[in-house]
Amino acid sequence: MPRKSKKPAAESEGGDGAVPLCQVWQLMNCAFAQMQVIIIGAGLSGLCTAIALRKYIPANQNIQVKIYDNTNTHHSSNRDGPSPKVSTSRLGAGLGLQANGLRVLGDLDPRLREMVYGYGFPCAHFTWKTAGNYLLGREYLDVLPISRPLLINCLQERLPEGTVIYKTVSRVLARQGQKPVVQFEDGSPDEIADLVIGADGIRSIVRRGLFGENEKYQPEYSGICAVGGVLDMPLPQHLVDDPTMIFFTGPTGVFGYSGLTQSDRNKLLYWSVYETDLPDRGAELDRSVITRQLRERHGDWADPLIGRCLRSASIGHVFPIFVMPDLPYWGRDGCVLVGDAAHALPPRTGQGASQAFEDAEALALLLAGYLQKGDGRPDEAISRSILGLFEVRAPRVRAIRADGLRWKQPKMPMSWLKTCGLYAALFLLIRLRNFMNLFKRQDAWNVKEEVTRYLDYQALNALDKYKISTYEPHLNHKAQGRLELHDPDARRVLRLQAASKDHGHKHQRANLDLPLLLDNHVDEFQSNSWVWNSAGITVVALVLAKSKKCLPAGPPLAELGGCFSVLSFSEKLNVLSSEQVGAF
Repeated sequence: MPRKSKKPAAESEGGDGAVPLCQVWQLMNCAFAQMQVIIIGAGLSGLCTAIALRKYIPANQNIQVKIYDNTNTHHSSNRDGPSPKVSTSRLGAGLGLQANGLRVLGDLDPRLREMVYGYGFPCAHFTWKTAGNYLLGREYLDVLPISRPLLINCLQERLPEGTVIYKTVSRVLARQGQKPVVQFEDGSPDEIADLVIGADGIRSIVRRGLFGENEKYQPEYSGICAVGGVLDMPLPQHLVDDPTMIFFTGPTGVFGYSGLTQSDRNKLLYWSVYETDLPDRGAELDRSVITRQLRERHGDWADPLIGRCLRSASIGHVFPIFVMPDLPYWGRDGCVLVGDAAHALPPRTGQGASQAFEDAEALALLLAGYLQKGDGRPDEAISRSILGLFEVRAPRVRAIRADGLRWKQPKMPMSWLKTCGLYAALFLLIRLRNFMNLFKRQDAWNVKEEVTRYLDYQALNALDKYKISTYEPHLNHKAQGRLELHDPDARRVLRLQAASKDHGHKHQRANLDLPLLLDNHVDEFQSNSWVWNSAGITVVALVLAKSKKCLPAGPPLAELGGCFSVLSFSEKLNVLSSEQVGAF
């Protein structure tokens, strides 16, 4: 059939086959409108998310990123200041960044990774000892102890000045079918954003906007608190010769220390973790009482450096450790959670900061992928990215949480017999974990690879809406071939090929890719189709030797819901020529 001649725009409005002017206007608005992204929280996850968005979202998408945070949140405490308080933040003095977290920083900016690495104290393993200073074992896992405020400063330096705005957010409204609204404590005008990212920690305002006050989705107290800080004292020679994070465990809790930075051998990071009832949030505590309790727990432990730490320690904050239950989703209606707001993990995992960084990179990659392959409208790309973040990241986080909860600390203080049992269990567990790490390590999970795999899978799923029945009239069921099933549970791609004479091109062939779960269609295609496997993807070819009708070349990109086009995905598949089909 000959193509219809194009009509002038003035005559074609609403005409058959023409694009209405209203749609043209909408497309122009989408092209030039600025996408507003508001991040709540200027901690590790919030800053890293902003950096990732600037890294992966193309400049032509015209995106603006703002971060709102409470004033003075990240200022370190004066050791001679007011009485210590109970804090639910995860700030603290230092943290351990594992290899997967460093890899994310390297993906975002290699210079950032090198800077962070230079400011930290690289260790090749954890060392576990008894309260009597006897070695239980070494867990071989790379970790970088680093000052948390210093790490935050490194991230802030990678953002333009003015990105972080110190202003308290009081409420976030997640409205179905509408853009989210951010409200402020000082009564300033509300702000409407295309995307609100909750990186505001365990007491997340954004999570409250998503789930309300439902007790099922509130953080749970783990039963333990932590105190710690940084001391100005020379590092012991054994830490200089063999950099490590040392954990001492005994009947009254856990005490640990490590270096803080490789550039200064006079900074010692220490921490104490102990079991206690939940203190009142924000309550002022007697510094002398907290210090006395710290000395009572660890004062008779054998390592001489512990005694020096206890004599020099001055407690600034007490940190109750909370964990998050599994959430049914991490976002909706333009709001999404990352980091501790979505999945505060048990401290024994050592993965809190690293998992926050993985969230940040995954969200930015998903949003960039959907924006690039979509029709220019951010709303669909945002909703798909929110869903994608949960589907990519939630299984990973659940596995890490389960690993951290597998070891239950006995009630404290423990009897001599229970303490011996604890030492025996740790002795075996450390060796078991080292053996398991030979085959699978937590830091081997690659964000880019997982997101790419997810987007490819979604490219197939996006074609599910095109029913095979639409194309059944074009099928010639007498075609020769055979069927071989590989990996029955995997998705397949159905490639339909038909000769076309509609446009006067005798040898033109039209291709159409459809996803097909062969298990549901074995009888239909048992005698007339064939399969081959390439790069882990099983491809089904159906030869239509005698069809006189032209199959459509593929669904329009706009109808794919913001996923990959047929051609862009088909380039990854091996397509056999008609001669190869005949030879087969």
